[in-house]
Amino acid sequence: FFYFWTEYYIENENGDDERGIELWKTNGKPSQPIRVKSFEDSPCSEMIYFKGNIYFSSSESIHGDELWRTNGKTSGTLMFKDIFYGKSGSSPRSFTIFNDELYFTATDEEYGRQLWKTDGTTLGTVLVTNLNWDYFYETEIWRGQISYLTALDSKLVFCIDLGTACLM
Repeated sequence: FFYFWTEYYIENENGDDERGIELWKTNGKPSQPIRVKSFEDSPCSEMIYFKGNIYFSSSESIHGDELWRTNGKTSGTLMFKDIFYGKSGSSPRSFTIFNDELYFTATDEEYGRQLWKTDGTTLGTVLVTNLNWDYFYETEIWRGQISYLTALDSKLVFCIDLGTACLM
């Protein structure tokens, strides 16, 4: 199946605009695509297939932007892990499969944006390590942000953004 997002705007009978985001799937045949789930706030920023499921980040009003998973069915489309409790959300990004685990970046309250991984279970979804690089820039202390994950041969490569340079 191929998964995709749609965004719609509808003017209801009161003249108010309604907005929605929906996850759809299709097998590529001319038959009608199937709606998997409607979301109230925003579409995912990324999607990746891992161990029989699609993992993605999406936002809703209670938890913010968090890690979700779908098996292609409405009942099987659920928030997978609430990493940053509350409405802020962890904003999972940079999904990369490496050594049979799914690596990604996410923000938590204690360490900021960090490297996380999952083996496909909620208990196996953990912070890899605290990779914060604090540095002094002009008159302030800045915290480096991890990004741009990629698997390269037998290594997981990523960037730590230091504002003016990127360490790899």
